[in-house]
Amino acid sequence: MQAGFWALGTAVGLLLSAAALVHGREPTSLLALGWSALTGGLTAAKLVLGLQIDRGRSKRTWRAIIATEFPMTGFGVLWLAVPAYGFGMLGLSGAAYRWRLSCA
Repeated sequence: MQAGFWALGTAVGLLLSAAALVHGREPTSLLALGWSALTGGLTAAKLVLGLQIDRGRSKRTWRAIIATEFPMTGFGVLWLAVPAYGFGMLGLSGAAYRWRLSCA
């Protein structure tokens, strides 16, 4: 289930990147592409860890799961903060960019 959410984040990032490229916003596109790369990596990590659990429950496997779950949880918390803060900051940066173009 978690891998599905990370995959959804990857797909949304790719869509946002394509939309930004269409509208000529390369920095926003690169940010969305970076988001997709990060969430795509987390999707792959989650799937690999899920397959390792099925093979056996060793201490090494559990340590790997715990070690990756902490950063995933932290990034998930940031993901929830993005709509409130991140998109607002992206909107303000886009407005500042447009204002700069109109002054030139």
